[in-house]
Amino acid sequence: MTVREYRHLSSATLLVSEEVTSAEALALASMPGGCEGSRYPLFVEIDKAIVKGGYARIEFILPGKPGRWLAAGEVTGVIPEARTGLPKGVCLELVGLTLTRDHAVVDSTVGAQPEPGAPLAFVPVVAFDPSGIGMEEDDVCGMLADLMGREVDATTECTLPGKLKDNAIVAVFRDDQGGAAFAITFDKAGAARVGGALTMLPEAAMSSEAKSKGMLSGEPLENVSEVLNIMSALFHEAGTPHVVLAEVLNGVDMRSLNDGELVALFDEPRWSLAHGFEIEDYGKGEVYISAR
Repeated sequence: MTVREYRHLSSATLLVSEEVTSAEALALASMPGGCEGSRYPLFVEIDKAIVKGGYARIEFILPGKPGRWLAAGEVTGVIPEARTGLPKGVCLELVGLTLTRDHAVVDSTVGAQPEPGAPLAFVPVVAFDPSGIGMEEDDVCGMLADLMGREVDATTECTLPGKLKDNAIVAVFRDDQGGAAFAITFDKAGAARVGGALTMLPEAAMSSEAKSKGMLSGEPLENVSEVLNIMSALFHEAGTPHVVLAEVLNGVDMRSLNDGELVALFDEPRWSLAHGFEIEDYGKGEVYISAR
């Protein structure tokens, strides 16, 4: 994998960078607001020596977005000196990612401003109104493109909100109290093509799978489940409470549970985003994201 295939994180957004152990990197996935990075690739401009094969922890902000991110990953590439088109930095394959801080606050029990340069206290992200989520088609397609290393364009076709088909793939994300807070649904074609593109399964086979009426299984299902797990970062970036991927179901299983909370999440969301997408070389699919 070349450096240009990694999502670029500039030094302007970086707050902290340090070497950590592999155990410390993995621990980020179980922190409040955390999820497994599943080898999500980043190129990070770091002006310090971190050796290939080690692990690094970074803290950063996203311009125009609330909150601070923590991430850690394995160093799979190092650029020791800046050169044309490439600044000094490291390639990280993320193993843990979390949004842990909402905004800085002064400790009211002290009654005074902190000393210059002293670390600020932070409060965690609190409950939110899903109707205010600013997620758009480009956010979803951009994450899919980064994960699969190929172009993903948004399209207008999407029939998913109207009826949950038997072979659709539904990922349910639950909050710390076990409530079903979000769902991401792919139609069978979209799930097959996302799962195939992730590990470059044969395009013809994935096209045939996408058109079949049976349930998705095997490596394509495993791959799309991995993608859905990483996609929880979309909710964290939107300033939501901590949520984790809890279940990946097909449409038949979801309906058979007869769970009113899950049905309402699909049929009566307080916020939703539905659109089609087209993956370079693999074809079209549909995605429906909903929140209660």
